[in-house]
Formats: sequence, structure tokens, C-alpha cells
Amino acid sequence: MRFWIDIEDSSGNRLGEGPVYDAQYFEATTRISKAGTVKTYMPGSNPRGALIVKKRIMRAKTMVQEEESELGAGAIDHIVRLQNPDRGVLLEVSGDDLLRELVNRHVGDLTIEDLGNPDDDGPTVVMALAPSGWSLNITEGYANSYKAVYHEYDGETVLEALINLSKLTGEQFRLGSGRTVIWMRKLGSAKLTHSGITGTLTLGETVTGATSGASGTLREATGGAGAGYLYVEDMTGSFLASETVSGASGSVTVGTAYNPSSGIMALQGISPLNLESETSKCIITSLREIEDSYEALIGRVYAIGSGTGDAKLTLQGATATPPSGYALGSDAKGYYLEHTATWSGYGIERRRLFKDAQDADELYEYVFEYLTRAKDSHKAYAVEVVKLDAAIPVGKTIHVVYQRWIEDLESGERYRALDIDTDLYVLEAVNQIEASGFRSASLVVATVDELPSPEGDASALRNVAQQHQQISTHRQPSEVDAHDHDEYQLIAEKGQPSGYPGLGTNALVPTNQLGTGIADATTILRGDQTWSTVVIPDIHTHIGEILSAQCNGSKTNFSTAQVFKSDSTLVFLNGLLQELDLDYTEDVDFEGITFITAPLTGDSLVVTYRVEVEEIVVDLSGPYDPSYGTRNILILMENHDHTTASDGAYTPAEVVALYDGALFNALLISDHDLVTSQPAGIDVPIQGSELSASTGHMVSINTDYLRGGVTDRQTIINGVVADGGEVELAHPLWAVGYTYEQMAILSDWLGMEIHNAYCVGGVAGYNPRSFPGFAVGRWDALLSVVRQDIWAFSVDDFHGITYKAGYNIGRIIVFVSSSSLANIMDSLVKGCFVADVSNFGLTPGYPVITANDISLTCTGATKLRFIGKTGLLQETIGNSATYTPTGLEAYVRIEAVGSYTEAFGAALDMANRWGTQGGSWSVSSGVLHQATDTGGPHRLILKRHILGDIEITCEMKGVSASGGDKRFGIMYNFLDVDNTYYVEIQTAGTDRGLNFWKIIGGTATLLEHYAFDALDNTWSTVKLLYSMSDGRTRAKVYETGSAEPEIWHLDMVDIDLQVGGALGLRSGYAADFDNLYINGFKTYYQPIKVQVSGGGGGGTTPFEDTCQPTTQTAGSYSYAEQRLVPNMDLTITQVKIRIASPGTYTMVVKDNDENVLDTVGLSGNDEWVTVTLNNSIPMTQGATYKIRFTISTGTAVWKRTSDLYYGTHWHAVNCLFGPNPYNYTLGLGLIGTA
Repeated sequence: MRFWIDIEDSSGNRLGEGPVYDAQYFEATTRISKAGTVKTYMPGSNPRGALIVKKRIMRAKTMVQEEESELGAGAIDHIVRLQNPDRGVLLEVSGDDLLRELVNRHVGDLTIEDLGNPDDDGPTVVMALAPSGWSLNITEGYANSYKAVYHEYDGETVLEALINLSKLTGEQFRLGSGRTVIWMRKLGSAKLTHSGITGTLTLGETVTGATSGASGTLREATGGAGAGYLYVEDMTGSFLASETVSGASGSVTVGTAYNPSSGIMALQGISPLNLESETSKCIITSLREIEDSYEALIGRVYAIGSGTGDAKLTLQGATATPPSGYALGSDAKGYYLEHTATWSGYGIERRRLFKDAQDADELYEYVFEYLTRAKDSHKAYAVEVVKLDAAIPVGKTIHVVYQRWIEDLESGERYRALDIDTDLYVLEAVNQIEASGFRSASLVVATVDELPSPEGDASALRNVAQQHQQISTHRQPSEVDAHDHDEYQLIAEKGQPSGYPGLGTNALVPTNQLGTGIADATTILRGDQTWSTVVIPDIHTHIGEILSAQCNGSKTNFSTAQVFKSDSTLVFLNGLLQELDLDYTEDVDFEGITFITAPLTGDSLVVTYRVEVEEIVVDLSGPYDPSYGTRNILILMENHDHTTASDGAYTPAEVVALYDGALFNALLISDHDLVTSQPAGIDVPIQGSELSASTGHMVSINTDYLRGGVTDRQTIINGVVADGGEVELAHPLWAVGYTYEQMAILSDWLGMEIHNAYCVGGVAGYNPRSFPGFAVGRWDALLSVVRQDIWAFSVDDFHGITYKAGYNIGRIIVFVSSSSLANIMDSLVKGCFVADVSNFGLTPGYPVITANDISLTCTGATKLRFIGKTGLLQETIGNSATYTPTGLEAYVRIEAVGSYTEAFGAALDMANRWGTQGGSWSVSSGVLHQATDTGGPHRLILKRHILGDIEITCEMKGVSASGGDKRFGIMYNFLDVDNTYYVEIQTAGTDRGLNFWKIIGGTATLLEHYAFDALDNTWSTVKLLYSMSDGRTRAKVYETGSAEPEIWHLDMVDIDLQVGGALGLRSGYAADFDNLYINGFKTYYQPIKVQVSGGGGGGTTPFEDTCQPTTQTAGSYSYAEQRLVPNMDLTITQVKIRIASPGTYTMVVKDNDENVLDTVGLSGNDEWVTVTLNNSIPMTQGATYKIRFTISTGTAVWKRTSDLYYGTHWHAVNCLFGPNPYNYTLGLGLIGTA
């Protein structure tokens, strides 16, 4: 089921000699009541690449059941050339979907009315002004709105007009086929066409389908004896074509039923083979629950309508009787409608303007519609599915069946049941198809008909605990997928004296608690008016402007220096985020904003927005930096283990002997809350302790600091650092661990344990599935949001040797130039080490970082994986690879994958490598024997751990002389005897053949069976592939020595044990094993920070800028002054300037004490000139400087632009001065970095 892409002109004519067939990927995102996006990747060498021109249309198609099916279409807005070491140059082509064309026409001063009264023909009259070729699809949708409204437009685009109409009516629209818009009633309704009504159907009554059993409330009926349609709301089930639908006293025969149901069911944990012929079912590979309370739990609304001053319309005089639970009232603030229970429970109020309301009763309808939605928090689910044969339109429903236990720290309970078996509305759909034809989709589905976040970018879904509860139920332990909220301010922060509760005016807020927006390319303005540096999120760069000086109490329109992307503005008035379309609007040309109410004189105003950046410069920094010098000595180190001095089973001398025998160079004994003296034996002994507060354990490194009775996490960290040590946060997902928020708020800690071998196998009394020992997902979440210099540690947390635990399972390998303690600590601080998890067949290489690339060669590696904020970036088979960052990654970390082969040529190492649970295991003649000939199970556990994809091959045969139920096979994701997967051959009994089992909590479940004539005393080879990302296991069996079959005999998805674990062999009765091969062990490199700069925005902005109003004398301007506060030390050497008006001018550079640093004469000739300063001016970070332009001409209106040249780059500053001293704008842009 491959796909192809047609390139069309704006009229829909296909261009070129044929479509593009070799695209690697296509993605189409559709959203309810707003424009979506499209994206594709194709080889840059494609001969049809010349067709890829901006503003042309790309339309992707595929075949579904021998019929052509469209995947999506949109305008080509962005073309980016990407260098891929495996595939050469790739073109990333993207843009908005066809709905974007509706911004090419505006509606002028259109008014929706019927002789001054509300009207329902809004969709028709708005679409009448759409570009040529566009129309309403009234077959699937409607020509009118169910709710009549009165609304005056003021030059909005057609798309904006539709969005506003959707908000006014509570109804929705979506993109239809071709260039059509489908106007829909409220979600959960159906349109039934008919050819005649029998009897009388009454609006408001319940109607039921005779065949389908579907029912709903009849809201609208058109056409009596002739053709018409019914509008049915609040439905259960789906109506069918040609069935009879009846009410209390009438009926109708349905012609066509346009139901909300897509007819698709999404199921959890089903094998694709089981659904191969069922096109109406797809498989859930992940699901996240999102509970949104951003603009919710509002209990009282003070509403105002049309009019001004004392004539402004309020709810006074409304004659409507609110339903039960609602009440009209008034107080000193005005008249309000409240939902009593919500108001009592949360106490949140809003003042809302409904300018189209013409009387009190109409105003009541608007505010009641708003409050019914705003009083509740909205629950939604982000669902990823595969085996979806056709795209699901937004506005339709999908039946989701999903049951599992999830972590729920928000409610105070560790776990709760998530049980979904219902129809949910599709509010956003991201449909993807790969070159192979493999299709998948990411859906946002909900019980309500609006996306669970403020309007804007998808990043608005990101959260902290104060704002949303978002719980991952898949891909554990990545239980936190998105907790950042760097683009908005929390509702809870509004109204506080300093912007935040409980803080004085000078208090700083921890970065992870911020909810504010980016105020320029590198800084965010906090609610307490302080600044904090952030990283550019992507190449759609944020630009910020400080417009405070223009606030004068009457000015409402504020221009921006650059054209911005629609819906991208973030406006902060006095540090508080304003709401688009309620507090302000974006101008139609996207070059300014207009406030509903003018800001007051003295108000602080910051406007941020996004602009396109065509070219970027990628900067790499962090560990393995070439400036650190040669570090080619490898130090094997363990830094978390215990002795009999605390809760370990071995004495300090015995622990030292174990690690010395395993060739460790450095050892830190981390007994609980004490510093244990190390006996001789290890080259570099390191002092430290596991500081074991009830609030979370942490390992102190290279210090004898002890916490005493202190339990505050940050205080403990501060004590370690003050004593010259470093801090490693221990087992973050264990019972005495940390939540994401707790880790994000802490500062000055070096790293975290992404692998704790002791916790992988489960600590007594703690289920290893509930408290996993792998925390790679948590690490990625923190790297994506908090900071990129969190180093990863892999540790044994050694307590003793058992069948599943031991030593030398998790360790770090440090790159040093010498084996001294000082050199080891320097490498740890800089991140010049790797976290190694049982990857003994691999020798880690030192990454090579250049200006553009990251390269790595690892002897023994089978695969190299590059991972960033957006997930897997590149995977290369082999031991050498190069990755070229694009600037979008935030960080790049590398996983070097290695393998293990056991030919059983020597006795089993039962201390350091293997453990047994039952049976008699031994090696002889190059074969592993399990000799106990009774039922078992008998287990041999390889004490090596894997989190991720696994490939296992093993030869095996049954040699039992008994007549029992004989079985033997492979275990993986083994946590303990009560929690594991295994695939085994069974040579007798009911399930003879190849079987896939899981054991959860001690209960075994047969997941899939492949029947074949399995025989004893015959060598068979079992091959198994496990995919961590979707929980998919595939297995095959064949006679050893014969050709491997192409097909997989078992193919099953199960997600109950996606926490990583050990591996092993098991048997019931006697069996032999040989030639065990395992691929998937990992060495984790530390993250390399990725930043971008260039192209008009981004990077590190050198100045925080303010511009003082010009001083006006005798009808002309005497001077204009620019203040500069460098964010770095730099030297100004030149000025690039253009003065539009003829005349002579003087530029004076001063420091903050008015000392003149340089004076330069200038001429106005409307041309760019570069002027070398008389004196090079060094500027110190944080100091204030002034550049004053003195005007010696009487010109009334003129424009100048100056560029300050620092180092080797230009920093652009634009000032526009007009006849009013306050009529100017200041814009910042960056062409390079210092």
C-alpha cells in the first residue's frame, strides 16, 4: 500500500510528467475548526524535485481496497534541505492544509443578521466570500447553523470568520474533500436525509432507529412530504441508511445517514494478524490521558454585551430561568451567572465580553453556553494507532477499548485503573504513511468537542501539575512525556502581587515552575518581572518586542517589526499572559495587534511571536567537547553499592575484592547515610554515601558530607556541593524516588540513575513493574524541558548476590587523560563518560564533535542510535555513524547497541553472570544441560539487563525421558519469577508447538500459540524479535541447520512489561541449549546540547533593548536614544546605518553615567553605509549603554536603521520615528552569534 504525491497549481491542475513516487514519508494533520498541516520527505535527487515550488499544492494518495484514496493535501510553504548520511540530501516539504487558502480573502464588514435580528445563514454568507473554487459541502454538512446569531465582522479572513462563527454557535467545521468546508452541528449529532415524514415529528422528542436501535433528540426537521433532512443530537449508536426512524407520533424512512461514528474501533494489545481482514479495527500502540483545567473549573461569569459606559449591556433584566445548579446574581462587580457547585468548590470567576449580544436574554444564552463548557475540566486522550486503513475525519467518533493500571500521583494514589470502552470524538488526527506503506495515526480524542488546551501550538498541551494532569499509560518508564509549559502563564499565577503566590517582589521563581512566554529570542519574562534564559524551541523562531513605552492609556494598536505566523503571538501585559480574541486580536496582515481595552500609561507590554527562519546555524556544546583535550584512557567505575556497614550482605573488604576481580579501576562505596572507609585493592577509591532521606535518595560523590537529620532535597544538594562533592539522584522511579516535578525543581545536581540493577529485579516488598529500575524515559523528559546537562549513570546498587542480582551489571566508563581522582572527577563533571548497561561486547569510542556533525565509532557495536527531543533521530546499522543536527533536537544523545554470544564452552559463572531458580544446570561438551527431569519450571537467568529492542536466537532440544508436559524456551524482560515474558517449544500436551507466554503478578497467560509437530531429541532454533516501542514480539522456530523461514510464526503485541529487564532460559523437564545470541545491550552516551541561531532570529541575543521616546522641540526632533544592556561581553567596532532623509546627523555613544565613548558624524542619503567608530567600545555584560542620534535637520518625519557590528556579526536594531514622540517601534533580529 505505497503512496504517491501529485503536485498541482493553485487551480488544481497536475504538473509534471507524473507524480512523485519515491517520497519517504507523508504526514497530514487535521484539526477540528481550524487549519491543519501537511509534511513529506523526498530525495533531493528526485528528477521531479523541480516541481517543488512554494505555494503549489501537494496532494498525497494511496490505494485502499483497490480504490484510490486521498491522504491529504496542502500548500507548499517551507522547503528545507536535510543532509542524511545514509540517504543523501532529503527535502523536507511542509505547509498548511487547504483550509489555509481561506485566509486569502477577507469578509470586509459583513454582518450576519436578519433585518437586525439574529440569523442562522452564517456558514453560507461567509463561504460566499471564499476564494474561487471553494464551497460548502451540504451533502455531508449543513448550509446554516442551528443557532441563530447576530455578528458584525471587521475585515477578518474567511477562515477567521468561520472560526468566530464556530465559537459563537458552539458548532464545528472541518475540511471536506477537494476544496469544500463541512459545517457540522455539535459533535454527537447526525444528519438523516429522507423523502417524506409520516405523521408528526415534534422537535425535542426522542427518535429511535428501528434496525440500528440508535436514538437521539430531534432538534431540526426540514421537508414534510418532500425531500429534507433531520438533525438529531445527543445520540447513542449510529443510524443506518434505509431504516425507519420513529418518534412518539411520526416516523421517517432514512435515505442517507451522516453519523458521527467513523465505524472504526481501536483496540489494545491485539496481534495485527488477528485483524488482518478487519478493516474497521485498528491497534492502539500508546495512549495518554490528558485532563485539562487550563480554562476550566470556572464557577462564575460576569458578562457584558454591546454598548459603552452606563449603556453597556449586562445580565440585568434577563428573563431566562437558569436550570438546576445554575443561578443569576449580582454583587458590587456586576451581574453574573454562576454554577453553584463549581463556584463553591473552586471560586474561579471570569469577566467575559459578548459584543454581539443585543439584549439581556441573548447575552444570557451566550454566557450559559460558555459556562456549561468552562465549569468542567476536560478529559482527552492522545492515542497512537497502527493498522488504520483509512484516515478518520475530525468530528467523527472512534470507539476506544483500553484497560490498564496507570500511575496517578496527582490523586495521591500510586496507581488507578484506566478503563475506556466508549465512543470518543476525534478532535485532531495526524495520519502518517511511510515509503513501505506502513500507516499509523496519532489522534486526540475526547468526550467533548474542543481540544483540551488553549488555542495555539501543540506545545500548549505540555503541562506541569498545577495546570494539567497528564498521565502516560504506555512506553514505561517514560511516564512523563511533556511537562514543560514555556509558552504560557499558569492561571494560578494570575492576580498575584508579584505574579506568583507567596513570593516577594524580588524573589526568583524556579524555572520549572514558570508558566510565562518567551519575550525575545533567548529570554522569557517571568510574572515577577525577572528574566530567564531559554533555548530556542524550533526554527519557527520566537521574536520579542518590549513596547511598554508606547502605552499611554489611549493607544490600542501596536505594530510589530516583522510579519508573524498566525496565532503565534504571546502578549504579556504587566507580566500576565493575555488571551487572544478576548483581550486582543491579531491584525489581518499579521504585522500588529489590537487591544480591546487600551493599556495604561506605565504598563509593561511585551509581545512575542514566531517568524520563519530559512537558514539556521547549529551550535553543539556539552560533553566530549574537543576543547577538553585528549581523553583516551577508559576507567571502569561503580558508584552505588552497599556493605555490611549498612544493608549489604558483604563486608567492605569483600565488596572491594569483587570489583577488583572484575577489573574496576574506581569504586565508591555508598552505604546509607555514612561514609565507609575502603580497604586497599581498588586503584582509585572515592568517598561518598547514599544520603537516604525519606524525600528521596541521592548518592554523594567525592565528599564525606552527611545530611544528619536534613530531609529537604535542595538543602542536602547544597551541602554536598559546598563540601566540594557532586550529586547523583538515585533510583528516581523506585518507591523512595522522585516525581518529574520534584526533579525539575532541583538545581546543582550532576546526574541521575537511568539504570539501577538492584531495582530492575525488584526490591523485597516492591513490585518491579510498579517501581522500575530503568528511568531512560524520565531522563529524556527532563532533557527535553528542564536542561540538557543531566548526566546518566548506570549502577549496580549492589547489596548481595542472588539468582537475579549481582555486581558488574550496571557501571560507568569514564574517559580520562590520567587515572587520578582529580581527572576522573573532572570528566564526571564535564560529562565525559558513558552509562554502560551490561554491554560487555562493546568498547565505547570517544565522540568526535565538529561544527556541524557528531560522529562515533564503537568497536563491537551492532547499531548506533541518535536520540533527541523529537525521539529517534537516526539509526545506523554497524559500529560507525555520523549525525548532522538540524537544530530542532534540543539535545542529541547516542545509544551504542551491542550483542552477547554464549557458546557454552566453559563452566557457568554463577557469581557474576548467571543465576538459577530451580533445576540442575551445567555445561559439558560445549552444550548447556538442564538435567532435572520433573515439571519445573527451571530457570537460568543471565544477570544482564536490556531496555529496548531485543533480538535473541538459541538452539534447544528436549531430552526428557519422562512423559510429562515437556517445554523449554527463552525468557526476556525478566524482572522476577512472577513477572516475565517467555517463548517456548512444547513437545507434548494440548499446546504442542511454539507458545508465547507472559507472567504478571505470578499469573501465567498464553498470549499466542503456533501449532507444529514439536519433537523431543531434535535440535530446533528459536529466533525472537521484541520491539520496545510498541510491545510487539515476533518469533519463529525451525530445525537447526535448515534454512530460516521468512515468515514469523508468532506475532503479538502486549504492553504489560515495557520496563526492561534481564534475560534467561527456562525448561520444564530436561532440556539442552546451545549457541545463545542476544543483541540489544546498550551503552548510553551523555547528551550534547543543540542550539540554533541565524536567519533573522534565534541564537543568543546580545542585548536587552529599550528605546526612549524622542524629544521634540519646535516641531522637529532633537534626539532619539537607544539603550543597550549586553547579555555578554563584546566590543562594538562599526555601525551600519541608513538614514532616509538628506541632512547631517551626529551619533553619540555613552555609558550609563553619560560619559561619551565615541562621536561619529553621519549623512542622510537613503543608502546603507558602514561607519568605523573612532574608538572600539568594549561593552560589559549587564552594564547599560546609550546610543543617541542627534538630529541637526528640521525634518518632521524620517526613518533610520542602525546595525551594531560586534565581533564578526551584525545585530540589527530598527527604530521608526514619526510626528508623535511615541509613534515608533523597536524590533530585534539576529544574523549571527558572538
